[in-house]
Amino acid sequence: MIVSNKNIALIIYFVLYSSITIPSIAQNSLMSLLKSDYQLAEEHFMQQEYSEALKMYFKSSSKKGFRPEINLKIARCYYYLKNYTQ
Repeated sequence: MIVSNKNIALIIYFVLYSSITIPSIAQNSLMSLLKSDYQLAEEHFMQQEYSEALKMYFKSSSKKGFRPEINLKIARCYYYLKNYTQ
């Protein structure tokens, strides 16, 4: 098997790229596992992803019990989603 300079360059590129991106992806996944449901809900809320935030606020509320600040955020999500009947 003949290995050309182009193949060697591709292999080096793949090894370098993998060593940079794979740990950062794994680190992001690990960090999201360590964050609480409330923290994830806050991130979604700040990014105006109100449906996702709502799910996470409910999940957090079911674990922590009644918390006025969570209920307020739930109400705000419904408001921003224009769901005024909830």
